[in-house]
Amino acid sequence: NLLEIAGERLQNLLLFESGGARVNLQDIGPNHVNLTQGTGAYDFWLKTNFSGSVTALGASGTGGDENYTLLMENPNALFTGYDVGLNGWNPMQAVKVAGTARIFGGNVGNCTVEVPAGGKFIVADSILQRMPYVPQAGVMDWSTNCQPNTTSSFVAANLNNPTPIANGITVNSSNLAPTTVNADGSGRSSKGDVIVGWHLANSGAGTGTVSNNFNFHVTGQYFTNRLNGFWPSVTLEVYYLEDTDGSLAVYYDSTNGMKLGVTYTLVATNAQWNDKSFTVSDARFAAANGVDIMLVVSNADPVVEYVAINSTNYLGVPPQLTPPPPSAGFTKTPASGVRPLQVTFTDTSTGVITNLLWTFGDNQFTNTAAGAVISHTYPVEGVYTVSLKASGPGGSGTNTQIGSVTVLIPSAPQITSIRPAGTTAFLLQGTGGPTNGGYYYWLRSSTNLALPLPNWSIVATNPFDFYGNFSNQIPLTPETPQQFYRMQMP
Repeated sequence: NLLEIAGERLQNLLLFESGGARVNLQDIGPNHVNLTQGTGAYDFWLKTNFSGSVTALGASGTGGDENYTLLMENPNALFTGYDVGLNGWNPMQAVKVAGTARIFGGNVGNCTVEVPAGGKFIVADSILQRMPYVPQAGVMDWSTNCQPNTTSSFVAANLNNPTPIANGITVNSSNLAPTTVNADGSGRSSKGDVIVGWHLANSGAGTGTVSNNFNFHVTGQYFTNRLNGFWPSVTLEVYYLEDTDGSLAVYYDSTNGMKLGVTYTLVATNAQWNDKSFTVSDARFAAANGVDIMLVVSNADPVVEYVAINSTNYLGVPPQLTPPPPSAGFTKTPASGVRPLQVTFTDTSTGVITNLLWTFGDNQFTNTAAGAVISHTYPVEGVYTVSLKASGPGGSGTNTQIGSVTVLIPSAPQITSIRPAGTTAFLLQGTGGPTNGGYYYWLRSSTNLALPLPNWSIVATNPFDFYGNFSNQIPLTPETPQQFYRMQMP
């Protein structure tokens, strides 16, 4: 049940079988040969939909040409990396974690990141490169002993994929189409070493027309709001292939509307990848016209790999080293019953959790770890409100369920018959007790009917049956004084 790969160069390593086996990768890097999945480009370094465990030691998923360095689409997949490099190069690469990925002592960044709901991307004791500051539906915990080697963060539209990857910037693809180009910038795909980019669907026909635009919309919340009343300085970055003549003008949404930032001249004979950027202090990205960044092409057909907005100060918000607050949740069974009622509570909270505080509504509470299944007994009738507070490095979340547990007074059982059982005993039977089993009663006796109940002798301690019935055989002793019998329940 163990597959080990050591010292190899991998490309499009796909692990998809189910089961509980283990896969170990050691000293693994990317291989630059054309092993594709039908797109004509490098799809990924490692794609694991494997429900067993995949462990990588001393591996690197970044070689410059992969669309994804790590691609996990199975929510049950588990990847653990030690001394692993997931720091993308140009053109921009991507990481998708729908399962659980844990990186220890690695190097992470310069990639767009997707963590869908249910996914967990955990990085500890690692170096953080430029990181995307985009909240995700899943968990991103980069808070344990990580050291950023840069103070910048970014949002980006990553077009290095047959389907554009939005990390805080979306692209209107109505007039765009994916294409494959040579990784060395020497032109459209004529070699085996190719990557994906997007270009105009009309191949640049026309001169400066509206249809010759790449239109982008900024959705990253920290890049669309004022900081202390001021618009922050940001750097707009465009990565494109220059292999046709013409021009590429970059417009952005400013405090005065759409504004020309810079125009780049394109020369076909250059045949190269260009990483261009410029800094502005009046970008508002309010999408007043539905567009925040617009690339206007004239007499050219460039291939764009990505558009990014970079900030050197995280736009005044803390760097994304802290996971979001956990979401508290729990189930209970049973929700009602007679006293004493034992209720089982099961934690269903999500997120990064270091402690659970349970409050049961009867002045009792307890602390547990995440994933706890605990029982609590309510001895007194009443309606109880139960709450659970889940705490973690990103804060806390509370789930309060008002009146969620109801404890009832047991119905009074009735003695229905007393009859001889031979010559040495008699049988005392009755009904009307709590049903479903698990409830006990005391049968007490006394010769003095006026005596307080606690002073009556306990003759038997027995459970009611599943239907709430009871039966007791009591010995008959000659010359015993007259006895009175009473039922008592806790």
